[in-house]
Amino acid sequence: MSYSIGIPSKMRIIWADMEEVKEELEKFVMADFTENISVMIILGDYGTGKTHSLNYIYHLAQHSLKEKRLKVIFFERPFRNFVEFLERIESFLPLEEIYTIVKRSIDKRKNELTEMLRKSYDEDILKTIMIFEKAHDLVLKFMYPNMNHDLRTILAKLLTTESKEIFDLAKKWLRGVPLSPTHLRSLGVTGRITIANAQDISADYLRVYLSDGGHLLILIDEFEDLGVIGNLESLVSFRNFLDENLPRTKIVITMTDEAFEGLRHGKKVFVRKSYPPLWSRFDACKKVRLLNLNINKVERFLIDYLQSLNKDLKNKVIIDNNALHLIFNYTNGSPRLLSALAEYLCSISGFNGKIDSIVVSTALKEIVEVIGKKTPSGEEISKI
Repeated sequence: MSYSIGIPSKMRIIWADMEEVKEELEKFVMADFTENISVMIILGDYGTGKTHSLNYIYHLAQHSLKEKRLKVIFFERPFRNFVEFLERIESFLPLEEIYTIVKRSIDKRKNELTEMLRKSYDEDILKTIMIFEKAHDLVLKFMYPNMNHDLRTILAKLLTTESKEIFDLAKKWLRGVPLSPTHLRSLGVTGRITIANAQDISADYLRVYLSDGGHLLILIDEFEDLGVIGNLESLVSFRNFLDENLPRTKIVITMTDEAFEGLRHGKKVFVRKSYPPLWSRFDACKKVRLLNLNINKVERFLIDYLQSLNKDLKNKVIIDNNALHLIFNYTNGSPRLLSALAEYLCSISGFNGKIDSIVVSTALKEIVEVIGKKTPSGEEISKI
């Protein structure tokens, strides 16, 4: 049984009898969240459907896990470093939401916190002590003992002042915007976020959200471009991030097989920037490997895709044998190239679903600028 569905990005998810892959993705998404980070790696060459699969996971999670208070953070392109990572995190999970969670948590634990403060303060001042920033800092240290000092200081200041100006400065600080020394002093931080501390701050920021029962799904496409083609410092930071104690967190990453092996050996992709510890961590994770389609599945995929783009073509798409072989020779069974072909065919005025060699040859020449000037075997389009 083939499967097709539209998603908000207007991309199409077409499985063309690749039910085993679809089931593996669904099993990972729908599995219980654990107390540690769970990781899935989607491997495959260019055009085999990695981004396609990631979009399906996004769509599935948004519609099937509504009751779990789930945040889905989609990196369509990898971040250069964890400063960028934190900037993106704050856009999906704004500081105002983190502030609300912290404030609600303090209210829920008043008795416990009062008992903790009683050890340091006299009874007669307990009622007013929480107006002081230092008291909030003590409370946050009690609630989040390993939180980064600067992040804790900012939250304490927000709880004390509730100032819009401080909120605006704090959001800029979290997004890596350079601030003046005066503004840094207003926040009470030791300095700006750097590559050296961004990974720890990112984990602590997410930990606050997760401490309130939230769930997290992070999707990262084309991981081989992390840190501008495998910057070593970014790879090390990501390896450390995977060891953070983040409950109810799933991460799905796509990368090419070549990049996966290059991470171990430093060949071709990740050249001179191999990082075996990250490869070992990935190798122990759940992996799904995507392949190009055989000629029968090419036909099924193209029919499904055309019908999903134009419902009037239902049961009307006919691909003659010569055209099918021409398509297969050009695309090598790549879902990405087949998608581009289907989209072009549906853009032709009066296209009725009949596909012969002439239609295919014309289509391939028209989309050459989009999908490359040569076939996967290296032949020129004009010679096909």
